[in-house]
Amino acid sequence: MATPELAVQAALFDLLDGNVGAGVGVWEHPPADQPPPLVVVGESTIAPAGGKDGGLDRVEFVVSTWWSGGGRKAGLDIMDAVRALVEGATLTDADWLLSPPVFDGAETSRLDDGDWFVGRQRFFLFAQPA
Repeated sequence: MATPELAVQAALFDLLDGNVGAGVGVWEHPPADQPPPLVVVGESTIAPAGGKDGGLDRVEFVVSTWWSGGGRKAGLDIMDAVRALVEGATLTDADWLLSPPVFDGAETSRLDDGDWFVGRQRFFLFAQPA
């Protein structure tokens, strides 16, 4: 049985890959030469949340968007597409029951090295063994 974090990551890849927008790659570890824009799924934390018989976990995860050119609006449009796909989505896994993700905030910043931006969107859900 995979951990709930890996189950969420796999479900997010299935949901986002090919659906965020034309030319937007979805990665866990993008290659160094991967041109922007790109969406990165890979950060998560897990905490026990109890439940009637135990086994209920709160999984928090971050979806990062990296882009260059087009100013802040170019990336915010991608982030809006990510949020529309993820928030409230039905995520499935054979080993875990996953609640619909809840949006928990976002931030964007411009990086010091040129015209690069990064946006980070935080979500959480609850997972329990199926």
